[in-house]
Amino acid sequence: MYTAFVAWVYGVTFLSLIGYVAWMFARLRREDAALKEGPR
Repeated sequence: MYTAFVAWVYGVTFLSLIGYVAWMFARLRREDAALKEGPR
């Protein structure tokens, strides 16, 4: 029971962390593209 709970907590934390990193990466790439497009 305890092990399953710990595994669930780790899984949720891991997934949310990956989701957050992916979101930040996509946002940074969008801003980078916008900055490159801007001056031209």
